[in-house]
Amino acid sequence: MKAIPLVLGLLLLALAGCGGPKADPTTATAEPAAVPVTVAPVTAVDVPRTVLATGTLHAFDDIMLTPKVDGRVIAVHADVGDRLAPGAPLLDLDPTDHQLAVLEAKRGLDAELAPLGLTALPPGPLDAKTMGEVPSVQVAEVARRNAERKYSLWKNANTSSQGEMLAAELDLKAAEANRKLAVATAESRLAASRLRKAALDAAEQRLADTHLFVPPAPSAAGGAAVKYAVAQRMTSVGEMIRAFPTANVFRLVIDDSLKLRVAVPEKHIPDVAVGQTVGVTVEAYPAATFTGNVSRINPTVDPATRTFGVEIAVPNADGKLKAGGFARAAVRLRTDAIATVPNAALVSFAGVDKVFVADAAKAKAVPVTVGVRDREWVEVIGDLPAGTQVIISGFSRLIDGSPIRVR
Repeated sequence: MKAIPLVLGLLLLALAGCGGPKADPTTATAEPAAVPVTVAPVTAVDVPRTVLATGTLHAFDDIMLTPKVDGRVIAVHADVGDRLAPGAPLLDLDPTDHQLAVLEAKRGLDAELAPLGLTALPPGPLDAKTMGEVPSVQVAEVARRNAERKYSLWKNANTSSQGEMLAAELDLKAAEANRKLAVATAESRLAASRLRKAALDAAEQRLADTHLFVPPAPSAAGGAAVKYAVAQRMTSVGEMIRAFPTANVFRLVIDDSLKLRVAVPEKHIPDVAVGQTVGVTVEAYPAATFTGNVSRINPTVDPATRTFGVEIAVPNADGKLKAGGFARAAVRLRTDAIATVPNAALVSFAGVDKVFVADAAKAKAVPVTVGVRDREWVEVIGDLPAGTQVIISGFSRLIDGSPIRVR
């Protein structure tokens, strides 16, 4: 009785095997269908290598002007935004007090020159002829000659006593001493006159300083051809200006050439050199790139930030850039030839980047490292010689070794 169930089970298995569909022997050994793909070549592109940094634009020159003398402002000739050449007037102070000081100094000089019989100060020391024309020296010379004549008469006269001869000799010596004294007095007057002349020159300079002018421009900026821009005006007509403590009245800048100062990481010390081209961008003109050059490199590294300072000269003849503005700099170090593929060829998954290469009708996965990106291509670093055909479509059905058909 126990054998009956076993027989029934065997019969059921036999019936199930007979009733099922028969397998096609050709299906198990067929190759997968080729995946249609499109390809593009690996292309070599020359790309400039850059160091990126940010910083502030500074004027080529930035100066504060202060009058050298006290005075009340009676005229202002410039305002913010004006562009002025060197020597242009800026403001005038009331000159009255300084004019009176000049007049006083002139009178003092005349008082010293009058005893010398001069109306103007000679350029050097008094020569013998000019000294002989000084009134006090003339009087002393006449007295000396008279004493000399009397001494000669007494000396040659046979009737002269010893006392008379001695008196005549003493008179002559006194006359000679008086002449030397007159000459010394004249020279002292001349020295005093020079002192008065110095005081007059100082008074005249203070009078001239009541007018404030644009200073000469540095020769490095172009000299007289350069113009200053008025960045600030800090005074008005009627205001009293004091030379001390200092009262700034104008701030002037030279902005037809700017200095962009940036901080560069110290790892780029070997790469950055004076003269390198720099692309400068600002937020005001997002589509424009301004060209500058590295002009100075700080010889030290800031230990707090581990950066070193780089100064970039940026031409600004059209005045588009403003001193004090924020800017980005791309210092161009060199130009490298790099391998690039279309952006569509790059496959990224789980942090791994790769491309598929068309290799003898099969797809071959090549791992790569991504570098510079552009809108149309991306730099890839890997085993990809120039001209290699990379697949740019059909990735969803590809694995390493998949058969492909190039469309």
